[in-house]
Amino acid sequence: MEPSKVNFFIDTNVLVDYILLNDILKEEDKEHFPLYDKLKPSLDLLNLFFKNKKKLRWCTSFINLCEMPVVLIRHIVLDRMYVKRIPFDYFDKYYSNFIKQENFRTQIAKIITKYFGFVRKLWYIHTITISNHDDLAKVGRLRFGFKMPLDDALIFFIAKKEGGYFVTNDRHHFSNPKLKKEYENQIKIISPTQAIKEAKKIISLTPSKSKKKK
Repeated sequence: MEPSKVNFFIDTNVLVDYILLNDILKEEDKEHFPLYDKLKPSLDLLNLFFKNKKKLRWCTSFINLCEMPVVLIRHIVLDRMYVKRIPFDYFDKYYSNFIKQENFRTQIAKIITKYFGFVRKLWYIHTITISNHDDLAKVGRLRFGFKMPLDDALIFFIAKKEGGYFVTNDRHHFSNPKLKKEYENQIKIISPTQAIKEAKKIISLTPSKSKKKK
């Protein structure tokens, strides 16, 4: 496989972090957003992809796109709780009160608008399906052998079919030594920071059009 054909499969949390920093939180004082530095590699990675479309191959799945609005909204609520020092154990109660506020509904409408604008930019997988007994068995192994929720198991199954790199911030499910070891020959599980390094290597090894002509 040529370096330029290596695929980067982008998980939902990376896409969400990008939207938060690129389209929503940038309007606020970054000093008041304690998680900015933690999320910034996701922003830098996708900006690198957008600037090097001809040299880098990246995608996500339909499942990831469906997850994004809910994860975005949940992220906004959790960030507010964090800033106000409200324990996350009270999320359900805080969320139910929060969604009744007019300014929250206005913010949600803004988030969804940003989401649809972002989706138009993306590569996403539309040809890989789970259509036979072997596929179902493999998804089942991910669910029960590695204790993955169904959505995570489906997403990882699709990413594994593509190969290359699985880029995620989800340490609970995907920084799993057992999972990494079993599937390391099919897909590498890496963080956005690691993905930036790998993408830059590919960019440096990919000749420009002007060089090809010579």
